[in-house]
Amino acid sequence: MTENWVNTHFLNTDAQLPFSFQYGGKSATEWLAQSSRSVTALPPSVGAASFRLNWTEAQAGLSVTCEVMHFHDFPAVEWTVFLKNTGTADSGVIEDVQPLDIGLTRAQEAEFVLHHHRGSSCEKTDFLPLVQGLGPYAEKQLACIGGRSSDGTLPFFSLDYDGACIIFGIGWSGGWAASLARDAEKGIQIRAGMKQTHFRLHPGEEVRTPRILMFFSDTPAGASRQNQFRKFILSHHTPQANGQPVQLPLAASTWHKHNCGNGVTEQNQKEFIAHVVSAGIPLECYWLDAGWYDGVGNWAFDVGNWFPKKTAFPNGLKPVGETAQKQGMGFVLWFEPERVYAGTWLYEHHPEWLLFPDAPTRQQRQRLVPQAEAVLDLGNPDARHWLTEHVSNVIAESGVTIYRQDFNFDPWGYWQSADAPDRQGITEIRYIQGLYAFWDGLRQRHPGLVVDNCASGGRRLDLETISRSVALWRSDYAFEPEGSQCHTLGLLPWLPCCSGGCHTTDPYFFRSSLAAGISLAWDFEKSDFDVAAAQKRVAEFIRLRPLFYGDFYPLTEPSPNADVWCAYQLDRPDLNQGAVLAFRREKSPHAAGKLKLYGLKPDAQYLLHDVDADRRQTLAGATLMTEGLDVQISSRPGSALFLYEAMRSEDAPGQVGCHSSERDASQ
Repeated sequence: MTENWVNTHFLNTDAQLPFSFQYGGKSATEWLAQSSRSVTALPPSVGAASFRLNWTEAQAGLSVTCEVMHFHDFPAVEWTVFLKNTGTADSGVIEDVQPLDIGLTRAQEAEFVLHHHRGSSCEKTDFLPLVQGLGPYAEKQLACIGGRSSDGTLPFFSLDYDGACIIFGIGWSGGWAASLARDAEKGIQIRAGMKQTHFRLHPGEEVRTPRILMFFSDTPAGASRQNQFRKFILSHHTPQANGQPVQLPLAASTWHKHNCGNGVTEQNQKEFIAHVVSAGIPLECYWLDAGWYDGVGNWAFDVGNWFPKKTAFPNGLKPVGETAQKQGMGFVLWFEPERVYAGTWLYEHHPEWLLFPDAPTRQQRQRLVPQAEAVLDLGNPDARHWLTEHVSNVIAESGVTIYRQDFNFDPWGYWQSADAPDRQGITEIRYIQGLYAFWDGLRQRHPGLVVDNCASGGRRLDLETISRSVALWRSDYAFEPEGSQCHTLGLLPWLPCCSGGCHTTDPYFFRSSLAAGISLAWDFEKSDFDVAAAQKRVAEFIRLRPLFYGDFYPLTEPSPNADVWCAYQLDRPDLNQGAVLAFRREKSPHAAGKLKLYGLKPDAQYLLHDVDADRRQTLAGATLMTEGLDVQISSRPGSALFLYEAMRSEDAPGQVGCHSSERDASQ
């Protein structure tokens, strides 16, 4: 299917190109038809063939390049369009650049149905799914808020029609917008790109546009289709370690204990690590979040001083990193390099590297900051070079294994204010290209380094960022169990590699926060800290973590309501193992229910372990999928955890336990 699509839309001489723009008053179709065209094969990627299309028109001085990846192991196609001025004078105006611009026509009577998701907005309803039918003349606009790609809206959506589906993904970490417009009959036009493009290119100047993904599926809407997409994301858009998706860590920090990080010191951080070790917790990463750097003593107002506090860390961060390393722990270190507050080192010493807004920002209007911050312009080569060198030195000297980058404000207004009327969009393009170059540079200098992409908790998740980074903090709406459950059901069908935090060893709260990784905000130093409960919860996480890298099945509809159950299933067909997690919320009147499972082998026998009751039973896969699993939760709120494992034919019931040796999540 994808091969025919690629031939029709790219390789035929009269190809129906899936992108558009306007140049000098001409449409892309008209301009490209008058230009010379070439096709060049590129070195193949794992599981994909790549080629480059190029159109040049010498008189106009414009070159258009489209790099295409056609995947062989998944029904997917991606492309990125580049525009270059090859002339000796400024180009004409290039505008309305839409790297995705295609029309679809349905053959069947059933209408188009759009599936999309909320993004992150620091709310209980973050990432919840939305469904909308698109009848004649219907229009739908999708866009992020403020220039962070998943702020408000996730840049992934799917369109069902004719019993099949196309999933669209947008790779752009700035301001994007998409539109779907129905005609009067059976057609629909889908367009996506940057929010604003109207610019001239200087001689020799080249820019890129957002990456576009189209993933084709003939599977009906539901978890099976999303699991195929999850496999694609894990294979092609997730950072890898030893050829496998990177394993997210069991981590912990003291940010909430020490006055939102403002009170951290070398001494209390070393003591924290010692308490974790004495509690017998196999912590994999020590996490130092905001507040470790110099300034007035407020983490939010000190950004721009990326030097350790001399009073708190007189020897720099190296002693803390070495302490963690001696205990076999990695080191997560927080930065927010793009935001620069007044009075800081960067603000005072390099104002030429900064962008300033010409209107109050959303953060100012909400009184989160008393005055507007500046932005370190990552599109400025000098600024990016300094940042790369400085952060790289901190990583090397301190033994950082996970570089954590936050981004707590809207950049859209800064980019707009820096553009001339005939250069609208250029500052944003240069900035986003600079962000990718910065992250790529750090990863090249420090093989094995993991980048953690925070952005106020999950507000910069798109095809490009998830290919370079993981999200260890998927939403700033944290430490509230029902919200965490909603985030799991909404986000995990799209992005397997994400995690959040938990501040208690209570099973209901802890299990609500589970994902491929977890950050513990436990006070290990309290005299009444329940070490046994902590060890039990950590053991559950370690047992479940590999399963988050397999198939994910929501067993209930995502809902923020307090009177319902929430449940989901994790399944690793390659390991013949899985788990079911169920939650009875505080106002739910139901103490029992049946949950129908998915993806099992109908003829296989499965040994199920009710972890809380420590009770085992054997049921056929067909029974679990048709009749369901009986689950009882007497407390409100309360949770249940079932582990299951397919029994070998020679095993008798009761001889196999759900206690197989821990398999690394990358397996």
